[in-house]
Amino acid sequence: MLAEDGERIAPDRRAPPMRGMVVFGEMNRMHESEPYAPVADLWEAYGTARMRSMLHMSTPTILPNGKAPGMLISGIQRECWHDEGKLRIKEHRQVWQVVPTQRDGSE
Repeated sequence: MLAEDGERIAPDRRAPPMRGMVVFGEMNRMHESEPYAPVADLWEAYGTARMRSMLHMSTPTILPNGKAPGMLISGIQRECWHDEGKLRIKEHRQVWQVVPTQRDGSE
C-alpha cells in the first residue's frame, strides 16, 4: 500500500503489510439495481460473522508486476469526512501489492 493521497513513500517508511482477503465485486447504486462499477475490497476475517472491511477501491485494474511476487491492483480510493456540516470527499489513485499466502500465513 502507498501513502495517503496516493503519494509514493520510501519502503522503510511504509506501514507493515495487512493480512486479509481481496474480493472483487460490483457496486450497485440501489438495492437490486444493475451494477455500475467494479470494486475491490480487502476484508479482515473474510467469511466469518464479524467481517471488517480494511480497504475499499473502485475501478480496480490488475497491473503487470514484473518478477515480483503477487500482483499489483490499481484503482481509486475515496476518503470521506464532514467539515462544518458539509460532506467532503477526496479521491486518489492507489496501488496495492497483493501477495498470496497459505492458510498458515506463509508465502
